[in-house]
Amino acid sequence: MSYFIAKIKYIIILTSICLFAVACRENTTNPIDEKAIYQDSGKKALVIIVENKDLIAFSDENMFRSYKSVILPVISDLFGVPADSMKNLTLAEIVEKYGETWQVNQIAEAGQNYYDKIIKLNDETATTICFLDSLKMLSSYGYTIDVVLNLHGSITSLVFTDESIDIGTLTQKIKSTGIEIRALYQTSCYGKYGLDFWNNIGLYAVNGAEGLNKITLFSAVYFIQEWISGKTYEEAVYSAYNLEIQKLRTYNNILPVDLYFLTQETLLNSLQRVAGKDTKILWENVPAKVVLF
Repeated sequence: MSYFIAKIKYIIILTSICLFAVACRENTTNPIDEKAIYQDSGKKALVIIVENKDLIAFSDENMFRSYKSVILPVISDLFGVPADSMKNLTLAEIVEKYGETWQVNQIAEAGQNYYDKIIKLNDETATTICFLDSLKMLSSYGYTIDVVLNLHGSITSLVFTDESIDIGTLTQKIKSTGIEIRALYQTSCYGKYGLDFWNNIGLYAVNGAEGLNKITLFSAVYFIQEWISGKTYEEAVYSAYNLEIQKLRTYNNILPVDLYFLTQETLLNSLQRVAGKDTKILWENVPAKVVLF
């Protein structure tokens, strides 16, 4: 689901936010590897991929045209781009030209004082080849690797710039090269269906949405902020979900939210599951088997 569409698709939900968080926890599988051994030092790297691939629904473009005069000032303030420079652009063009860069930079900024190296991939670099090459390079230098994926997804695949790739195929490519990823945070729709694949290649923690995920614009930033602040991985995932909803609600007096989205069904579909060897892993925990240089 486009991360930008989530920004303008929301509604105040009468059900308490905390109830959704409880439901999320009840639907979570979080096996703990009792033998996991950590050290509290080591180089950490973050790989960020943000790519919308111009996949904007026709209905969303129509909605954007209908409320363009109201939406543009919000986008202008958010992206730091003059509204006049976007007045003749479609929603897809705005996302491609400004939104992706804004989001990848926001995520990187959240982690810049904590990670030793950050790699940002979008547009022509948001390919499976660039992704795998980035992981290989970081692995060869002994980094503990975390990944943020803001990509479209289906039950079986993830959509990079160059291809839609089966999740099983992607994870096997990673495993075959001996790359070890510590944690993955993803906003892709239907992410829960790929959890077993990521779990099977040894990730300590990974999340995935129940269905069509619309909590995607701010959640990755909030996740990084919450995890580095001392929360466990799973706590950071749940907190990011709730924080984005609260953030979106602050725009309720600007956009016609009651007529549109973040219905209870939407929020339930956007709930997150977590899996991995240790979903309670802290950001500071470095797996002891990582070779340090």
